[in-house]
Order: sequence, then structure tokens, then C-alpha cells
Amino acid sequence: MMKCIAAFNAGVSALSESLKPVKESVVSILQLQTDNKQHESRASVELEKVSQFSDNDHEHYPAPS
Repeated sequence: MMKCIAAFNAGVSALSESLKPVKESVVSILQLQTDNKQHESRASVELEKVSQFSDNDHEHYPAPS
């Protein structure tokens, strides 16, 4: 019984080690997605600010007659 447990633990350890590159890749991809969402959020806020300025332009600069 103890040999089975030791073999199982060794197998789990080997599997865990072989999956390490996959785990690192997934973590990296998730980090990139998080960074992109933060960037998109900031860009959206900036675009909203620019849009507000352009919406108010007609008040400052009336259309030519």
C-alpha cells in the first residue's frame, strides 16, 4: 500500500512539473488580458472626455452663416 501511495505522489509531482509551462503561459495570457482591459478602460475615459469637448464646440464656435 505504501508503495502505491509513493508511486502516486511521484506521478502527481511529475505531472505537476510537466504542466508548469502550461500554467505559466495561462497566467501570462490572463495578465495580458487584464492589462488590455485596463488600457481599454483608460482609453474609453479619454475618448469620453474628448467627445464631451467636441460636443461643446458648437456653443463656442457657431456655424458659419
